Amino acid sequence: MPHWDDEARELRYRGRVVRVVKRPRQAYNIVKILRAFEAAGWPPRIDDPHGRKTNDETRRRDVSNLNRGLDTTLLKFACDGNGTGFLWQKIVQPKAAKPTKRTRK
Repeated sequence: MPHWDDEARELRYRGRVVRVVKRPRQAYNIVKILRAFEAAGWPPRIDDPHGRKTNDETRRRDVSNLNRGLDTTLLKFACDGNGTGFLWQKIVQPKAAKPTKRTRK
């Protein structure tokens, strides 16, 4: 599961820092969303912690800002499609192909 470290302002996943929020006062919406995911134990979906029932454009902008600067090779954020919440999704890494043994002729 991801982990939001509020004090360090870092989002960690799989032992790596995947996002740093350098200016939490300017990134208030992002921090509030990350805090909500952390408080809920990182379920796949949370309701909008801002309590917005409308204004899907603001929600999409929040997702864009969450994904900006994020290591998207490991996870990404999205709107839930209902206009009421946020999703986080892990990125499945393809397994490296095993090298084949070459035989000499």
